[in-house]
Amino acid sequence: MTKHIVIIILISLLFTGCSHTSTTEAAADQSPPTSQENSLSAAYKDAMNIYKQATKEQDASFNYANYYNIRDNFNIIAYAAGSEAIIDSSNDISPAIKTLHEDIDNMTKQQQKDASKLWQTAQPLYKASISQNLHELIEKIRFPSEKNKLRIFMSENENKTTKQMLTQSNITISSLNEEEYAQLNHIEKMLQSYPNVLSKSETNSIIYITNNLRSSLDRQVQALITYATTNTPESMDEKLNGLVEDFRQAEVKLEELDAAMDAAESIKPGSAN
Repeated sequence: MTKHIVIIILISLLFTGCSHTSTTEAAADQSPPTSQENSLSAAYKDAMNIYKQATKEQDASFNYANYYNIRDNFNIIAYAAGSEAIIDSSNDISPAIKTLHEDIDNMTKQQQKDASKLWQTAQPLYKASISQNLHELIEKIRFPSEKNKLRIFMSENENKTTKQMLTQSNITISSLNEEEYAQLNHIEKMLQSYPNVLSKSETNSIIYITNNLRSSLDRQVQALITYATTNTPESMDEKLNGLVEDFRQAEVKLEELDAAMDAAESIKPGSAN
């Protein structure tokens, strides 16, 4: 009976991960600048408001969902401004925010005008946000990569009891909800927050990629539950084949989209080519 209850709990955690909406992600508003002046300075001010709100609500810290939101909004601005104040980790946030503010202040009016126009185009959104998140997810969801949590779970629980595996599976699924699923949800929210920036074809490609990555991740959680509740590795083959195929389709489409975006960047107006 206890085992059945645990299985129900694990399945409920899976459905939580599949949800595209969460209260933690709603805590930080992902809307682009609301100021009437659609400028880089206005974007910076709104990004600062997002940062302050997130840290205030999370007691001066923030979860993965808020981190992705803060990182990407500032990195999009930095890309448009040609600034090297890039956020690669939570430790970079404070110094990057300060440097980016200084870089924007030191720009001429014409430079700010040009950067503001660039900020409203596809390249900053894709290069500084969408692409980075997708590539990070590719490395996390790829099975059996070093960062893949299903692989780690199977490796660490090979000789564990069912009770021990059920406990660890709960922890692993919660971690997937907080990180991988949160990052997938974040990408989808970024598309909603920057409407009409990407073309319909580009948007559809991104949705195709996230759908396949989500499907692969869902299958990995199901495989994890199967492994934890049956303790029979031989029953995993069919599940693993399915999740690998979903992943591969996402990876191929991402390669195609990256190539298309690189080509578009090389022929943008004012480029040397």
